[in-house]
Amino acid sequence: MTEQVDIATRYKDTRLAFAAWSALGAAVLAAAVTGGSLSFDLLSRGAPTAQARAVANVGPPEIGRTIPTSFGSIEVASSIKTNGVTARALAGRTHGVHSLVKASNQEVTTSVVLTNGLKRTLQYSPRWFSLRVGNARKTYPVTVWTRTTGSLVGGANIELNLGFVAPRKAGRVALLFRDPVSGRHVSVDLGRSYQAPAGVGAGYHHH
Repeated sequence: MTEQVDIATRYKDTRLAFAAWSALGAAVLAAAVTGGSLSFDLLSRGAPTAQARAVANVGPPEIGRTIPTSFGSIEVASSIKTNGVTARALAGRTHGVHSLVKASNQEVTTSVVLTNGLKRTLQYSPRWFSLRVGNARKTYPVTVWTRTTGSLVGGANIELNLGFVAPRKAGRVALLFRDPVSGRHVSVDLGRSYQAPAGVGAGYHHH
């Protein structure tokens, strides 16, 4: 009788142990499947991100976006608008001030990166660029720029600082680029410009 009880007890323990190991194996398998699914899901989610990076430069020209050109590319890295100085701020000394920008005007400074994708030296010019305010047809040329040799070897790039002086009018400010080979015109939005207050030019001597 005692032997039968011992056998039954051992059989019961064996079944419990087998059930425990089966449950553990199922848990491990489930974790592996879940982990594999998670890894696949992460890889699947990662694909659009890489694709998004590849097309990041597709769209209308704007600050920070690479713009293809006949010789390589350009990119407007930054733009700063500075209002001109009032006669009052100059204490009425409006004569003999070098590069004076009147209060009715604004100075727009842009940083443009030129990349030469050709296998030969590129001769570039600040005359490729101009500025426009609002919907007016009138454009404004570069007044100050980085003094360089005007030559850029193949595969290299250079950052040019271009300065413009334009009226303080309401509207969008755009940097205009004319491709020297194709003649294509590109307009890069530099943000909004605001109308100068009335009488802001008082105190300047008109000739």
